[in-house]
Amino acid sequence: MRKALLVEDDIRLQKSIATFLSLLGYEVATASDGEKAFDLILLQPYDLYLLDVNLPHIDGLDLIDRVRSFYPSAPIIMLTASLEIATLEKAYTRGCSEYIKKPFNLKELQIRIERLLPPQPKTIAITPTLAFDPQTRTLTHEGTPIALRPKELRLLSLLCANANRLVSTSTIESYVWEDEIRDAYPVRQLVNQLREHLTSDAIETVHGNGYKLVCRC
Repeated sequence: MRKALLVEDDIRLQKSIATFLSLLGYEVATASDGEKAFDLILLQPYDLYLLDVNLPHIDGLDLIDRVRSFYPSAPIIMLTASLEIATLEKAYTRGCSEYIKKPFNLKELQIRIERLLPPQPKTIAITPTLAFDPQTRTLTHEGTPIALRPKELRLLSLLCANANRLVSTSTIESYVWEDEIRDAYPVRQLVNQLREHLTSDAIETVHGNGYKLVCRC
């Protein structure tokens, strides 16, 4: 699984991007200031770096220098609300790979990421007879497609992107419902609906924390 470091001081935006990256199959580490980000950079390499320009303590442009000193060819995408050409020029001069202006559509971010790191297509085997294709977003049983409702499909996509790992209830709510009112349609009810299309033990409940898709192949 590819790893991404996301550095963004707007916590709501950080959470939204991190959830989206998880869906794309990334293991995501996050930081909200440049100092913490640099600590994470020192710990291990990442396959992708997403850096806000304006950060507390160490700004995004300085972080480019620090990433490049260790990993000269690593993909770096800068995130910024600045419209100044001078900022864009500095970012590219110091070694960023892509530059995206806020606000942006997450699909645009995906396109830019996949330009730098083409996706790794992989059908996820849930059981010997059940499989999910993340590219076509299709669940099949022995090759026969199973029809899912839109929210069931979004939930399954998120769980498959994090197969055998815990996905918190709050992450599920943010990704599946986005800005919709959720009280009338709880996560537990949606999970139970999805379970009807899978084996009874495919989705494990981690009480008080969230859910985990358990692949048994």
